Amino acid sequence: MNSGCEVRPWRRRPEARLSTARRATPLALFAMTLGLVGVDADLDELRRRAEAGDPGAQYGLGSLYVIGRGVRKDPGAALRWFRKAAEQGHPESQLNVGVLLDRGQGVVEDDVAALKWFRAAAAQGNRQAQFQLGVAYSEGQGAERDPYEAVKWYREAAEQGFAAAQYNLAVVVARGEGTVEDLDASVGWLRKAAEQGFEPAQDRLGVAYANGSGVPRDEGAAARWFRKAAEQGYPPAQYHLAGVYTRGAGLDVNPEEALKWIRESAGQGYPPAQYQLGMVHLVGGAVDRNHSEAARWFRKAAEQGESTAEFQLGLAYSGGAGVPKNSVEAMTWILRAAEHELAEAEVEAGIRYATGEGVEKDESKAVGWFRKAAARDHRRAQFNLGLMVEEGRGIRPNRATAARWYRKSADQGHPGAQLKLAMLYNQGLVFSKDPAEAARWGRKAAEQGLAVAQHYLAVLYSQGLGVSKDPVQVHKWLSLAALGGVADAKGALEKLEATLSAEQLAEGKRLAAEWRQSRPEAAMSQ
Repeated sequence: MNSGCEVRPWRRRPEARLSTARRATPLALFAMTLGLVGVDADLDELRRRAEAGDPGAQYGLGSLYVIGRGVRKDPGAALRWFRKAAEQGHPESQLNVGVLLDRGQGVVEDDVAALKWFRAAAAQGNRQAQFQLGVAYSEGQGAERDPYEAVKWYREAAEQGFAAAQYNLAVVVARGEGTVEDLDASVGWLRKAAEQGFEPAQDRLGVAYANGSGVPRDEGAAARWFRKAAEQGYPPAQYHLAGVYTRGAGLDVNPEEALKWIRESAGQGYPPAQYQLGMVHLVGGAVDRNHSEAARWFRKAAEQGESTAEFQLGLAYSGGAGVPKNSVEAMTWILRAAEHELAEAEVEAGIRYATGEGVEKDESKAVGWFRKAAARDHRRAQFNLGLMVEEGRGIRPNRATAARWYRKSADQGHPGAQLKLAMLYNQGLVFSKDPAEAARWGRKAAEQGLAVAQHYLAVLYSQGLGVSKDPVQVHKWLSLAALGGVADAKGALEKLEATLSAEQLAEGKRLAAEWRQSRPEAAMSQ
């Protein structure tokens, strides 16, 4: 479980507040609240005054229809009374008319009309309306998108102490959207909102301290801010606090607390936490391994579009881990993750198109997916793309292009690509023939435990290609390759041992054993 120290858009459940935040935006994370205050008058008296044209009473009566106090809930009736007061210049009613129009409650949704009423209330200094104008201009809802106008209205509301506006202003100032980028100013606005108890600001301030963004890195301060928001029930902060307890960053490592907070976050429907809880059940440790429970949490997150969970659910179907084995269903989820630009899923989709597993075989589509992931510097995708190009599968063959992809992958440490480069240097088909360079790349792959590369390096030592002939080194690398399952290495090793002296044989075995002890992870694969 990592700390996940990034800011993810999150919205409260729809019933909590009215909102323009239903739209996918990283700014309008929290909803607008209808101004429903001071409604204490007798209902009959309130209605009499409202019908006589008193805007305060009209506002109060509209509020009662929203909350259903003394009357049946009726957004349409609420809108009618708010509109009567709004037309007399009552700012809170103007705000509420805008909110109801924006949400399509009691009326057909109308962003343009909503903006008109927000602007009227904002002109009278209503800070919620000013904030809502900022959201509208940030999103381009009801008006053309205008980052500069958005900043203007966020700032108006922020300077009146409206926490949501302070938070959004911090976000856009950090990005330099509609204003000069200024991390110091961004943190200042975050702090103002956080100190008012605004959970998204507390969480984001924690992220700033965790990453050292705009403030000196301070994991203790990060943990404190995460806790403040987490204890108010804010799911991203609960997720981050779980990561803090997992890593021991700013707090002592505490698996029980980490599990508690990741469950809290996942239980509220936060997709990264649901995915992480799935991984906890998949790997085990804090809980017993349980593939069915892992798949259940992966599905919850996947159904919300969390790409990592989509991918894991696909793998679960592929292996029948916690769900019935189904290669078609596996490919469905892997493709969803790939379409959400998860590089590992793009590679897996490419492999399955290349092999026809769970989908009709289509090597050109395989190449397309490998290319997407390779462009993200995914080393396995680069290697696979090199193979497809070299062999002319789904694309015209081109050794020079293949070699470029092998090098990109090899430079990132992919052993298969390193071996391919070694072979190309030895063959002299793309590069000038260079046995020393072949040996260098072959050794890199062999040292990572790739058995076929170990066999290849043994051949180079036996023939003196790029290295001095050395029967002891030949024995070492053949021994390792044989342990790795290379059939040709086993036969060659038996023939070699018949020609070695007792000292050479002992030295070869010692070197192989020493290699295995120094590289336990690589040795485990053999």
